[in-house]
Amino acid sequence: MNTPPPTTFSIVIETDNLALVDPDELRACLSTLDRQGDVLRRAAGIFVADGGTVPAALLQELTGRYPWLTVVRADADTSYYALKVAGALETQSEIIVFCDSDVQYEAGWLAGLLAAFDERPDADVIAGETTTPVSGPYTLAFALSFNFPRFSGESRLSASTTYWANNVAARRTTLTRLPLPDEPTMFRGQNLLHANRILAQAGIILRQPVARAWHSVLPPSAIMQRYYTLGRDAAMIRAITTQESGRPHLGAMAPDRSGTGVVGRLIDRLGQLKRSQPSALLWLPLALPALAIMGAAYLAGRATANQRLRRHEQCR
Repeated sequence: MNTPPPTTFSIVIETDNLALVDPDELRACLSTLDRQGDVLRRAAGIFVADGGTVPAALLQELTGRYPWLTVVRADADTSYYALKVAGALETQSEIIVFCDSDVQYEAGWLAGLLAAFDERPDADVIAGETTTPVSGPYTLAFALSFNFPRFSGESRLSASTTYWANNVAARRTTLTRLPLPDEPTMFRGQNLLHANRILAQAGIILRQPVARAWHSVLPPSAIMQRYYTLGRDAAMIRAITTQESGRPHLGAMAPDRSGTGVVGRLIDRLGQLKRSQPSALLWLPLALPALAIMGAAYLAGRATANQRLRRHEQCR
């Protein structure tokens, strides 16, 4: 009996996120990809899509160190999602794996994503789990309030209502049928729009808990602006998905729960940390000022966007 050939895959790494963190994060990211071992060498292509964020000397160093790496040049104003699309257009692989340049991937991450497609050939998207490190009061505040929950600790594939674009693999056929959106009114969160559209067509998004990744923590200088845009994007996601499907898409990555609101999410995160890293909660009193600033910026962004949306409705 003939064994079917392995599913072809390529990896795309955007560099837009490096505008907010040290470009050396890309070096750390690629090092963790290299440690994926023989699985990585099966890739049809591994592309860094850069819009001028990474110094040329660093890119030259990295392509010299990692001969499997190809740099895809894009215009300086190319967005986060457009960079991902630019990389995906470089290959005809059956599976496209999307990474972020400021994320580090655990051993077995890539094998876990790819094995999930063998286990579930009906899946459109396989989502890995992403979290952030907690090493002090500031990083605790970030972990309690930013997009990513703690790891679930599970080991089996399960259904998901969303995915993170920094740790996900998708079938090319799905991306062709439902392209990655690049909504100009939003900074981030287009993955939620995309997930909503996949699910609306009875598509399948699965969470692979053994495909784990660590996202960098944003520096304090970037926090207020980023949380403001998070709030603004949250309001836009609710408006756009309500318009498209009749109800807001409140997708959440487990162990977060959807529809719990800001306070519910905070309570969930405290419970997650109590289970996974209880000693970190000792920093909670010192983390509260930073947490308050993050929350205020988020709520201000959401309120501003809601006000604009109401004005738009009144003018129609």
